Amino acid sequence: MDIQKETYKVLGQRILSPFNSIELVNWSVKLLENGYESESSIILAGLDKDSTEEREKYFWKSIVELNIETAKTDSELVEYYLENISEESDKGIKTATDLISAMRNVLLWSGYDSKYYQFIALDEDVDYLENYGGVIYNTGLRLENKDQFIKDELKLFLEIERLKIDDATREKSICNFCGEITKPKLKNKYQLKRPCKYQTYVCGNCGSEKIEHFSTQNGKRKIIERIKNHT
Repeated sequence: MDIQKETYKVLGQRILSPFNSIELVNWSVKLLENGYESESSIILAGLDKDSTEEREKYFWKSIVELNIETAKTDSELVEYYLENISEESDKGIKTATDLISAMRNVLLWSGYDSKYYQFIALDEDVDYLENYGGVIYNTGLRLENKDQFIKDELKLFLEIERLKIDDATREKSICNFCGEITKPKLKNKYQLKRPCKYQTYVCGNCGSEKIEHFSTQNGKRKIIERIKNHT
């Protein structure tokens, strides 16, 4: 067990609302089971009936006694938390519903920061899909692939953050014809039926309509892969 990772995980949970301080007790029990022991962590492990204030006191004492690093920003801790639940979903410990709930909590904590906008779109689409059978933003989302789609969206988010992909890149598309990653542009098109004139997005390099935007999962995967191959 990675004691540092387990600590970052619980600190990330603690930032979000709601947080049940029994998780601090669970943290100490897990540490003890894996051979990490201190006077305060032993006391904390037995505080399953005590107040949050008491648990918090012995939690921070345990941190000092075990010399555990906690110098991370709130954003970094929240991402550790998201990484952990993503890993737990792979092991079957967390469900797709748990992931959506976690994303919703992160959104609320962030004050709907643009960094997490994809969580808003996904949350709305899952609700819309379950109640009305359709989606608004995530065109690849279906009832039959919902759980995997949610898991993949979180994994892609974490990979984007790890690679520090900037906002400008997130506005781009990858072209399946010329292979360039560019900001798409609008092109006028015409047809016999009304409306006779309409607009569609095309590649900013060659003008092909065969593009996949970063807002889609396939677009994210292809752009991420290109970035990784060039770093």
